Amino acid sequence: MSVLYSTATFIFERFSDITSKNTLVSDAFSSEFPEISTLNTPEDAPVEIPRFVLFSHHGFSTVIITSNMIQLSTKFDNNFSEDWIGRCKPYLEKKVNLVFNFFKELNINPKYCGLTVNSLLTVDNSSVAKIENLFLKKKFISNLNLHDVLIKQSFDFENKYFINLQLQNQRYQQNQITNLESIQILPEMNNKIGITLDMNDRKIANRSRDYFSTKESFEKILIIADDVLKSGLDNLVSKGEIQC
Repeated sequence: MSVLYSTATFIFERFSDITSKNTLVSDAFSSEFPEISTLNTPEDAPVEIPRFVLFSHHGFSTVIITSNMIQLSTKFDNNFSEDWIGRCKPYLEKKVNLVFNFFKELNINPKYCGLTVNSLLTVDNSSVAKIENLFLKKKFISNLNLHDVLIKQSFDFENKYFINLQLQNQRYQQNQITNLESIQILPEMNNKIGITLDMNDRKIANRSRDYFSTKESFEKILIIADDVLKSGLDNLVSKGEIQC
């Protein structure tokens, strides 16, 4: 399994003058995100318009700050992608700590938070056949061959968290350049499954106005991710099920 990308999102009540907090943004994030762009966004602009964009030392992570959201997006290279527990997770924890320190400075209480992890799993043969055999009892059009497949299931965990799991076959072709005038088209590859794991505490946030996400809330989301990514995905594609 290879972990490709992750996105951590923190939603809070609108902070109308967050653009004026550029010094606090720099103090909170510059140790890990030395490149900080302050955007000239009008105060009355829609909340989803970025106010700050931050870039990590080597460009693998980006932080976007709006007036009601902080989003941390990360791309994992080959030095990280094969080791969720030892490398990816500690990397995320270090960056997320900065987010919660920033919230503390501004007395912001995030309403809910979430983490999405995109990974890729290689199977022996056709990824379409693997997903079909494990999870599909019937096809929508029974007399035709299945070309692509995408399935998604959502779960309620501890009456507090949503866990969304999506599987999709991945097709790709490898182009080999033999000279400047010709490109040899190699056979299409279809032995990989793209897996999107999305976890958040929005269930309890939707139900309780008094609920706010904490650092511990996000740590619990990371524990859920551990259960799924550490060994669960192998069981998912071999047995068709996992447990959290």
